[in-house]
Amino acid sequence: MKVTNKVSNVLWYLAILPFLFPFGFADYFSAYKEFRVLLLGIATIAIIAREVYLIIANQGKMQISKPLLAILVYHVALLIITLCIQGNITQGIQKIFVTPALCFLLDEGCKKNNECIINVICDLLIVDFVLNLFVFNQWFVPKYFLIDNHVMFIGHVQTAAEVGILGLLIAYIEYSYGVYKKKSVILALLSVSTMIYSQTAASFLGLVVIAIFLVLGNFDGIKRFINNHEYVVLIIVLLVSIVMINITKTPLYKKYGSIITTSLSGRTFIWDVGLNLFQAKPIFGYGAYGVLIKVFWSAWSKNNLGFNYAHSTILQLLLDGGVVLASIFIFTVALYVKSADKKLKNNNIKYMSHILLLAFLSVGMVESLTEYYYIFIFLSIMLHLDEVAKIKCYRN
Repeated sequence: MKVTNKVSNVLWYLAILPFLFPFGFADYFSAYKEFRVLLLGIATIAIIAREVYLIIANQGKMQISKPLLAILVYHVALLIITLCIQGNITQGIQKIFVTPALCFLLDEGCKKNNECIINVICDLLIVDFVLNLFVFNQWFVPKYFLIDNHVMFIGHVQTAAEVGILGLLIAYIEYSYGVYKKKSVILALLSVSTMIYSQTAASFLGLVVIAIFLVLGNFDGIKRFINNHEYVVLIIVLLVSIVMINITKTPLYKKYGSIITTSLSGRTFIWDVGLNLFQAKPIFGYGAYGVLIKVFWSAWSKNNLGFNYAHSTILQLLLDGGVVLASIFIFTVALYVKSADKKLKNNNIKYMSHILLLAFLSVGMVESLTEYYYIFIFLSIMLHLDEVAKIKCYRN
Protein backbone atom coordinates (compact mmCIF):
# COMPACT_ATOMS: atom_id res chain seq x y z
CA MET A 1 0.00 0.00 0.00
CA LYS A 2 1.33 3.42 -0.94
CA VAL A 3 0.86 6.09 1.70
CA THR A 4 1.45 9.46 0.10
CA ASN A 5 0.89 11.80 3.02
CA LYS A 6 3.79 11.11 5.40
CA VAL A 7 2.58 13.56 8.05
CA SER A 8 -0.84 11.95 8.12
CA ASN A 9 0.84 8.55 8.29
CA VAL A 10 2.87 9.53 11.37
CA LEU A 11 -0.24 10.92 13.06
CA TRP A 12 -2.08 7.65 12.52
CA TYR A 13 0.80 5.71 14.09
CA LEU A 14 0.61 7.99 17.13
CA ALA A 15 -3.18 7.68 17.29
CA ILE A 16 -3.36 3.87 17.08
CA LEU A 17 -0.19 2.98 19.03
CA PRO A 18 -1.78 3.47 22.50
CA PHE A 19 -4.42 0.85 21.68
CA LEU A 20 -1.86 -1.73 20.51
CA PHE A 21 0.76 -0.89 23.13
CA PRO A 22 2.06 -4.14 24.72
CA PHE A 23 1.16 -4.34 28.39
CA GLY A 24 3.01 -7.42 29.65
CA PHE A 25 5.46 -5.36 31.71
CA ALA A 26 2.51 -3.59 33.36
CA ASP A 27 2.07 -6.67 35.56
CA TYR A 28 5.47 -6.01 37.11
CA PHE A 29 6.20 -2.28 36.92
CA SER A 30 3.71 0.34 38.09
CA ALA A 31 5.48 3.08 36.11
CA TYR A 32 5.05 1.09 32.89
CA LYS A 33 1.38 0.56 33.68
CA GLU A 34 0.86 4.24 34.42
CA PHE A 35 2.62 5.20 31.18
CA ARG A 36 0.33 2.90 29.17
CA VAL A 37 -2.74 4.29 30.93
CA LEU A 38 -1.48 7.82 30.24
CA LEU A 39 -1.13 7.04 26.52
CA LEU A 40 -4.65 5.61 26.42
CA GLY A 41 -5.99 8.59 28.32
CA ILE A 42 -4.37 11.14 26.03
CA ALA A 43 -5.53 9.28 22.92
CA THR A 44 -9.09 8.92 24.22
CA ILE A 45 -9.38 12.57 25.28
CA ALA A 46 -7.93 13.72 21.95
CA ILE A 47 -10.44 11.61 20.01
CA ILE A 48 -13.40 12.81 22.09
CA ALA A 49 -12.23 16.44 21.80
CA ARG A 50 -11.94 16.08 18.03
CA GLU A 51 -15.46 14.61 17.76
CA VAL A 52 -16.88 17.44 19.87
CA TYR A 53 -15.08 19.97 17.65
CA LEU A 54 -16.52 18.35 14.51
CA ILE A 55 -20.02 18.43 15.98
CA ILE A 56 -19.67 22.13 16.82
CA ALA A 57 -18.10 22.92 13.44
CA ASN A 58 -20.96 21.16 11.66
CA GLN A 59 -23.52 22.97 13.81
CA GLY A 60 -24.60 19.85 15.64
CA LYS A 61 -24.93 17.76 12.51
CA MET A 62 -23.00 14.52 12.55
CA GLN A 63 -23.58 11.36 10.57
CA ILE A 64 -23.12 8.20 12.64
CA SER A 65 -23.53 4.78 11.07
CA LYS A 66 -25.99 2.38 12.67
CA PRO A 67 -23.26 -0.06 13.81
CA LEU A 68 -21.27 2.76 15.40
CA LEU A 69 -24.43 4.02 17.07
CA ALA A 70 -24.99 0.50 18.45
CA ILE A 71 -21.46 0.54 19.91
CA LEU A 72 -22.26 3.86 21.57
CA VAL A 73 -25.56 2.53 22.95
CA TYR A 74 -23.77 -0.54 24.33
CA HIS A 75 -21.24 1.54 26.25
CA VAL A 76 -23.79 4.11 27.42
CA ALA A 77 -25.87 1.22 28.76
CA LEU A 78 -22.81 -0.18 30.56
CA LEU A 79 -22.11 3.30 31.98
CA ILE A 80 -25.66 3.79 33.25
CA ILE A 81 -25.86 0.29 34.74
CA THR A 82 -22.51 0.74 36.48
CA LEU A 83 -23.44 4.14 37.92
CA CYS A 84 -26.88 3.02 39.07
CA ILE A 85 -25.65 -0.15 40.75
CA GLN A 86 -22.21 0.86 42.03
CA GLY A 87 -22.76 4.59 42.47
CA ASN A 88 -19.44 5.42 40.79
CA ILE A 89 -16.86 4.19 38.30
CA THR A 90 -13.52 2.84 39.45
CA GLN A 91 -11.85 0.18 37.32
CA GLY A 92 -14.42 0.50 34.55
CA ILE A 93 -13.19 3.80 33.12
CA GLN A 94 -11.11 2.18 30.37
CA LYS A 95 -13.76 -0.43 29.63
CA ILE A 96 -16.53 2.14 29.24
CA PHE A 97 -14.83 5.12 27.55
CA VAL A 98 -11.77 3.89 25.63
CA THR A 99 -13.46 1.42 23.30
CA PRO A 100 -16.15 3.75 21.83
CA ALA A 101 -13.48 6.42 21.25
CA LEU A 102 -11.37 3.87 19.38
CA CYS A 103 -14.37 2.77 17.29
CA PHE A 104 -15.10 6.39 16.31
CA LEU A 105 -11.45 6.83 15.32
CA LEU A 106 -11.36 3.69 13.17
CA ASP A 107 -14.76 4.29 11.60
CA GLU A 108 -13.78 7.72 10.36
CA GLY A 109 -10.26 6.66 9.42
CA CYS A 110 -11.37 3.63 7.41
CA LYS A 111 -13.86 5.74 5.47
CA LYS A 112 -11.26 8.30 4.41
CA ASN A 113 -7.92 6.48 4.45
CA ASN A 114 -8.46 2.74 4.65
CA GLU A 115 -5.07 1.87 3.17
CA CYS A 116 -3.17 3.94 5.71
CA ILE A 117 -5.10 2.49 8.68
CA ILE A 118 -4.48 -1.10 7.62
CA ASN A 119 -0.82 -0.37 6.93
CA VAL A 120 -0.33 1.27 10.35
CA ILE A 121 -2.02 -1.58 12.25
CA CYS A 122 -0.02 -4.11 10.23
CA ASP A 123 3.29 -2.46 11.10
CA LEU A 124 2.44 -2.09 14.80
CA LEU A 125 1.33 -5.70 15.10
CA ILE A 126 4.50 -6.94 13.39
CA VAL A 127 6.63 -5.00 15.88
CA ASP A 128 4.59 -6.32 18.82
CA PHE A 129 4.78 -9.92 17.63
CA VAL A 130 8.51 -9.80 16.82
CA LEU A 131 9.35 -8.41 20.26
CA ASN A 132 7.01 -10.91 21.89
CA LEU A 133 8.43 -13.95 20.10
CA PHE A 134 12.10 -13.13 19.62
CA VAL A 135 13.13 -10.60 22.28
CA PHE A 136 10.95 -10.59 25.38
CA ASN A 137 10.15 -14.28 25.36
CA GLN A 138 10.20 -17.01 28.01
CA TRP A 139 13.72 -18.12 27.06
CA PHE A 140 15.43 -14.73 27.16
CA VAL A 141 13.34 -13.17 29.94
CA PRO A 142 11.93 -16.08 31.98
CA LYS A 143 11.70 -13.93 35.09
CA TYR A 144 8.82 -11.98 33.57
CA PHE A 145 7.44 -13.85 30.59
CA LEU A 146 7.44 -17.55 31.40
CA ILE A 147 4.35 -18.93 29.66
CA ASP A 148 3.51 -21.06 32.71
CA ASN A 149 2.96 -17.78 34.57
CA HIS A 150 0.39 -16.78 31.91
CA VAL A 151 2.08 -13.51 30.96
CA MET A 152 3.65 -12.54 27.63
CA PHE A 153 5.21 -9.30 26.44
CA ILE A 154 2.00 -8.35 24.61
CA GLY A 155 -0.06 -9.08 27.74
CA HIS A 156 -1.83 -12.00 29.38
CA VAL A 157 -1.69 -15.22 27.36
CA GLN A 158 -5.47 -15.06 26.98
CA THR A 159 -5.07 -12.07 24.61
CA ALA A 160 -2.95 -14.04 22.13
CA ALA A 161 -5.93 -15.64 20.40
CA GLU A 162 -7.72 -12.32 19.97
CA VAL A 163 -4.79 -10.23 18.74
CA GLY A 164 -3.66 -13.18 16.60
CA ILE A 165 -6.98 -13.42 14.76
CA LEU A 166 -6.99 -9.64 14.33
CA GLY A 167 -3.50 -9.98 12.84
CA LEU A 168 -4.76 -12.59 10.38
CA LEU A 169 -7.53 -10.26 9.23
CA ILE A 170 -5.06 -7.41 8.71
CA ALA A 171 -2.66 -9.76 6.91
CA TYR A 172 -5.41 -10.93 4.57
CA ILE A 173 -6.43 -7.35 3.79
CA GLU A 174 -2.80 -6.37 3.12
CA TYR A 175 -2.47 -9.34 0.80
CA SER A 176 -5.72 -8.45 -0.98
CA TYR A 177 -4.45 -4.96 -1.80
CA GLY A 178 -1.73 -6.63 -3.84
CA VAL A 179 1.18 -4.34 -2.90
CA TYR A 180 2.89 -5.49 0.30
CA LYS A 181 2.37 -9.22 -0.11
CA LYS A 182 5.61 -10.16 1.66
CA LYS A 183 4.72 -8.08 4.69
CA SER A 184 1.26 -9.62 4.82
CA VAL A 185 2.74 -13.13 4.79
CA ILE A 186 5.13 -12.16 7.61
CA LEU A 187 2.24 -10.84 9.69
CA ALA A 188 0.20 -13.99 9.08
CA LEU A 189 3.09 -16.23 10.18
CA LEU A 190 3.76 -14.08 13.25
CA SER A 191 0.06 -14.11 14.17
CA VAL A 192 -0.17 -17.90 14.02
CA SER A 193 3.17 -18.29 15.82
CA THR A 194 2.00 -15.98 18.62
CA MET A 195 -1.17 -18.01 19.07
CA ILE A 196 0.76 -21.29 19.19
CA TYR A 197 3.41 -19.79 21.49
CA SER A 198 0.74 -18.80 24.04
CA GLN A 199 -0.21 -22.48 24.47
CA THR A 200 -3.81 -21.59 25.32
CA ALA A 201 -6.94 -23.59 24.55
CA ALA A 202 -8.48 -20.43 23.09
CA SER A 203 -5.67 -19.99 20.55
CA PHE A 204 -5.78 -23.62 19.49
CA LEU A 205 -9.58 -23.46 19.20
CA GLY A 206 -9.33 -20.37 17.01
CA LEU A 207 -6.72 -21.96 14.74
CA VAL A 208 -8.71 -25.19 14.40
CA VAL A 209 -11.88 -23.29 13.45
CA ILE A 210 -9.97 -21.27 10.83
CA ALA A 211 -8.26 -24.38 9.41
CA ILE A 212 -11.53 -26.32 9.15
CA PHE A 213 -13.39 -23.55 7.34
CA LEU A 214 -10.47 -22.81 5.02
CA VAL A 215 -10.74 -26.42 3.86
CA LEU A 216 -14.55 -26.27 3.68
CA GLY A 217 -14.25 -23.08 1.66
CA ASN A 218 -13.16 -25.21 -1.31
CA PHE A 219 -16.75 -26.42 -1.57
CA ASP A 220 -18.92 -23.79 -3.25
CA GLY A 221 -22.07 -24.87 -1.43
CA ILE A 222 -20.52 -24.40 2.02
CA LYS A 223 -18.91 -21.08 1.09
CA ARG A 224 -22.26 -19.87 -0.27
CA PHE A 225 -24.05 -20.96 2.91
CA ILE A 226 -21.54 -19.19 5.19
CA ASN A 227 -21.69 -16.03 3.08
CA ASN A 228 -25.49 -15.95 2.81
CA HIS A 229 -26.49 -17.35 6.20
CA GLU A 230 -23.94 -15.95 8.63
CA TYR A 231 -26.74 -15.26 11.12
CA VAL A 232 -27.40 -18.98 11.39
CA VAL A 233 -23.75 -19.57 12.22
CA LEU A 234 -23.77 -16.75 14.78
CA ILE A 235 -26.87 -18.20 16.46
CA ILE A 236 -25.19 -21.61 16.62
CA VAL A 237 -22.12 -20.07 18.28
CA LEU A 238 -24.38 -18.27 20.77
CA LEU A 239 -26.26 -21.46 21.63
CA VAL A 240 -23.03 -23.43 22.04
CA SER A 241 -21.70 -20.68 24.34
CA ILE A 242 -24.82 -20.92 26.51
CA VAL A 243 -24.56 -24.71 26.62
CA MET A 244 -20.89 -24.53 27.57
CA ILE A 245 -21.36 -22.31 30.61
CA ASN A 246 -24.10 -24.72 31.70
CA ILE A 247 -22.03 -27.81 30.90
CA THR A 248 -21.98 -29.12 34.47
CA LYS A 249 -25.77 -29.44 34.33
CA THR A 250 -25.78 -31.69 31.27
CA PRO A 251 -25.67 -35.53 31.22
CA LEU A 252 -22.45 -35.32 29.19
CA TYR A 253 -20.62 -33.73 32.11
CA LYS A 254 -21.73 -36.42 34.53
CA LYS A 255 -20.12 -39.03 32.30
CA TYR A 256 -16.95 -37.16 31.28
CA GLY A 257 -16.72 -34.50 34.00
CA SER A 258 -13.04 -34.81 34.82
CA ILE A 259 -12.01 -34.85 31.15
CA ILE A 260 -14.14 -31.81 30.31
CA THR A 261 -12.94 -29.82 33.33
CA THR A 262 -9.30 -30.64 32.57
CA SER A 263 -9.71 -29.77 28.88
CA LEU A 264 -11.26 -26.44 29.83
CA SER A 265 -8.52 -25.69 32.39
CA GLY A 266 -10.97 -25.55 35.27
CA ARG A 267 -13.31 -23.07 33.61
CA THR A 268 -16.34 -25.15 34.64
CA PHE A 269 -15.76 -24.10 38.27
CA ILE A 270 -15.63 -20.44 37.21
CA TRP A 271 -18.79 -20.75 35.13
CA ASP A 272 -20.72 -22.41 37.97
CA VAL A 273 -19.88 -19.57 40.37
CA GLY A 274 -20.53 -16.96 37.69
CA LEU A 275 -23.95 -18.41 36.84
CA ASN A 276 -24.95 -18.34 40.50
CA LEU A 277 -23.97 -14.67 40.62
CA PHE A 278 -25.92 -13.96 37.43
CA GLN A 279 -29.05 -15.62 38.77
CA ALA A 280 -28.97 -13.22 41.72
CA LYS A 281 -29.10 -10.19 39.38
CA PRO A 282 -30.22 -11.41 35.94
CA ILE A 283 -31.64 -8.22 34.39
CA PHE A 284 -28.93 -5.57 34.89
CA GLY A 285 -26.04 -7.50 36.43
CA TYR A 286 -23.46 -5.77 38.60
CA GLY A 287 -21.91 -3.12 36.35
CA ALA A 288 -18.31 -3.03 35.10
CA TYR A 289 -16.05 -4.91 37.53
CA GLY A 290 -18.91 -4.95 40.00
CA VAL A 291 -18.55 -8.53 41.23
CA LEU A 292 -15.73 -10.98 41.94
CA ILE A 293 -15.77 -14.67 41.06
CA LYS A 294 -14.26 -16.64 43.91
CA VAL A 295 -13.42 -20.28 43.26
CA PHE A 296 -11.73 -22.80 45.53
CA TRP A 297 -8.19 -22.01 44.32
CA SER A 298 -8.62 -18.33 45.18
CA ALA A 299 -7.73 -19.23 48.77
CA TRP A 300 -4.06 -19.79 47.86
CA SER A 301 -3.74 -17.44 44.87
CA LYS A 302 -2.17 -13.98 44.92
CA ASN A 303 -5.59 -12.36 44.68
CA ASN A 304 -7.55 -14.34 47.25
CA LEU A 305 -10.61 -12.11 46.92
CA GLY A 306 -11.38 -13.55 43.51
CA PHE A 307 -11.44 -12.10 40.01
CA ASN A 308 -13.89 -10.53 37.59
CA TYR A 309 -12.78 -12.28 34.40
CA ALA A 310 -15.54 -14.82 33.56
CA HIS A 311 -13.66 -16.75 30.82
CA SER A 312 -16.80 -16.55 28.67
CA THR A 313 -18.05 -13.58 26.69
CA ILE A 314 -21.72 -14.35 27.28
CA LEU A 315 -21.23 -14.86 31.02
CA GLN A 316 -19.08 -11.72 31.24
CA LEU A 317 -21.83 -9.69 29.59
CA LEU A 318 -24.44 -11.17 31.92
CA LEU A 319 -22.36 -10.24 34.95
CA ASP A 320 -21.51 -6.75 33.67
CA GLY A 321 -24.99 -5.77 32.56
CA GLY A 322 -27.33 -8.72 32.76
CA VAL A 323 -29.65 -9.79 29.96
CA VAL A 324 -29.97 -6.14 28.89
CA LEU A 325 -26.29 -5.62 28.09
CA ALA A 326 -25.86 -9.10 26.57
CA SER A 327 -28.80 -8.45 24.22
CA ILE A 328 -27.36 -5.11 23.11
CA PHE A 329 -23.96 -6.67 22.38
CA ILE A 330 -25.46 -9.54 20.36
CA PHE A 331 -27.54 -7.05 18.38
CA THR A 332 -24.43 -4.90 17.80
CA VAL A 333 -22.41 -7.80 16.36
CA ALA A 334 -25.34 -8.81 14.14
CA LEU A 335 -25.69 -5.22 12.91
CA TYR A 336 -21.99 -5.03 12.01
CA VAL A 337 -22.26 -8.28 10.04
CA LYS A 338 -25.41 -7.14 8.24
CA SER A 339 -23.95 -3.72 7.38
CA ALA A 340 -20.64 -5.18 6.19
CA ASP A 341 -22.32 -7.84 4.05
CA LYS A 342 -24.68 -5.29 2.50
CA LYS A 343 -21.74 -3.29 1.12
CA LEU A 344 -19.31 -6.13 0.36
CA LYS A 345 -19.77 -7.96 -2.95
CA ASN A 346 -16.46 -9.85 -3.15
CA ASN A 347 -17.32 -13.40 -2.04
CA ASN A 348 -13.75 -14.40 -1.18
CA ILE A 349 -13.16 -11.42 1.11
CA LYS A 350 -16.62 -11.88 2.62
CA TYR A 351 -15.93 -15.55 3.35
CA MET A 352 -12.59 -14.81 5.00
CA SER A 353 -14.11 -12.12 7.18
CA HIS A 354 -16.90 -14.49 8.18
CA ILE A 355 -14.67 -17.39 9.18
CA LEU A 356 -12.27 -15.10 11.06
CA LEU A 357 -15.24 -13.58 12.91
CA LEU A 358 -16.48 -17.10 13.60
CA ALA A 359 -13.04 -17.97 15.01
CA PHE A 360 -13.10 -14.80 17.12
CA LEU A 361 -16.53 -15.64 18.55
CA SER A 362 -15.47 -19.25 19.11
CA VAL A 363 -12.61 -17.92 21.24
CA GLY A 364 -15.30 -15.95 23.06
CA MET A 365 -16.76 -19.23 24.28
CA VAL A 366 -13.79 -19.64 26.62
CA GLU A 367 -12.54 -16.05 26.97
CA SER A 368 -14.17 -12.70 27.71
CA LEU A 369 -13.81 -10.76 24.46
CA THR A 370 -15.30 -7.54 25.82
CA GLU A 371 -12.50 -7.19 28.38
CA TYR A 372 -10.23 -6.03 25.57
CA TYR A 373 -10.92 -3.95 22.46
CA TYR A 374 -9.52 -6.33 19.82
CA ILE A 375 -12.99 -7.58 18.88
CA PHE A 376 -14.13 -3.98 18.43
CA ILE A 377 -11.13 -3.21 16.21
CA PHE A 378 -12.00 -6.31 14.19
CA LEU A 379 -15.63 -5.26 13.77
CA SER A 380 -14.68 -1.68 12.86
CA ILE A 381 -12.35 -2.88 10.10
CA MET A 382 -14.77 -5.57 8.89
CA LEU A 383 -17.40 -2.88 8.36
CA HIS A 384 -15.22 -1.25 5.69
CA LEU A 385 -13.95 -4.31 3.84
CA ASP A 386 -15.79 -3.11 0.76
CA GLU A 387 -13.00 -0.54 0.42
CA VAL A 388 -10.53 -3.43 0.06
CA ALA A 389 -12.51 -4.84 -2.83
CA LYS A 390 -12.85 -1.44 -4.49
CA ILE A 391 -9.13 -0.73 -4.34
CA LYS A 392 -8.27 -4.22 -5.54
CA CYS A 393 -10.62 -3.88 -8.52
CA TYR A 394 -9.26 -0.42 -9.27
CA ARG A 395 -5.67 -1.65 -9.34
CA ASN A 396 -6.50 -4.71 -11.40
